[in-house]
Amino acid sequence: DVLITVDMNAVQESVNMATNEWELARLAVENAVFAREEGERVMKEKLAQSERNLARLQEDMDDYVKIFAPAQIKRSEWDLKKAEYNVEYRKENLKQLERMYKEDNITEENEEIILFRTRNELAESEVALEAARRTHDFNITRRFPREKADKELALENTRRAHQDMVKKLELEQR
Repeated sequence: DVLITVDMNAVQESVNMATNEWELARLAVENAVFAREEGERVMKEKLAQSERNLARLQEDMDDYVKIFAPAQIKRSEWDLKKAEYNVEYRKENLKQLERMYKEDNITEENEEIILFRTRNELAESEVALEAARRTHDFNITRRFPREKADKELALENTRRAHQDMVKKLELEQR
């Protein structure tokens, strides 16, 4: 007597399905391991780039504070001083010409032409001096402080992004 009959086709089909599911699970695990390794590699590359960017920005900020900002301020002050010297020179030149012409017998027409040109040069120098003062004041009160603030902000943002990336990498490695 037959107590149990087994449909071997159904058993074989179940074994095949289980084998296929096991193979799919194995491939999914391999894929997950590969994705994690690839993600870690990419994150490490991004972290290295972030560290380079942070170091470069810090170096740029140090250079700006130690070298470029003082040089810009010095140049702005020199431009202002040069404009002041130019006005002083032109005033003195005009004064000397006027004094010389009072004592000399140069024709009045020549005197007037030279004095006219010298007065125009003096007026031009005074306008240039005023422009140099405005530029200097703007540079000292706005431009240079803004440049420094922009560099500080860029450095802080890069530092924060770098710290976030480090935290993310640490969390992913757990």
